[in-house]
Amino acid sequence: MVSLYNFLVLLQLNQGSGSGGGTEAAPAATGAAETAAEGAKQASGGLFGGGMLDLVVWMVFFFALMYFLLIRPQKKQRQKHESLLGSLTKGDKVVTTGGIMGTIRGITSVAVTLEVSEKVTIRVRKEHIAGLQLDPKEEGPAKS
Repeated sequence: MVSLYNFLVLLQLNQGSGSGGGTEAAPAATGAAETAAEGAKQASGGLFGGGMLDLVVWMVFFFALMYFLLIRPQKKQRQKHESLLGSLTKGDKVVTTGGIMGTIRGITSVAVTLEVSEKVTIRVRKEHIAGLQLDPKEEGPAKS
């Protein structure tokens, strides 16, 4: 099948040679048209020679790019958070996603009981534990 681009190239070459009025110029124009059509076919073929193959290669490339830039780092971060939640024990000082700091007094499979002040305890869902609380020495001096 002839692509639309190749058809237009052939049409333009035939119109340009048809103005001479004679049939003697037709074979030369046809040869030039075939040469131009082959050149256009090679130029429009792209790197891999086919439009559909180019599309598939670009789709695979973009999926790989998305995987390495977005999916893989999130997966590693989620696994790290799950291992942190699995290693929590009583007495650990933690910070919740809401910024509440406290000491773990009880753990179930779903909730954690935190002591945020003397005789003040709250229950939070386990997945809302953001991480372990840093020591005051590691946090650095407070800025005023």
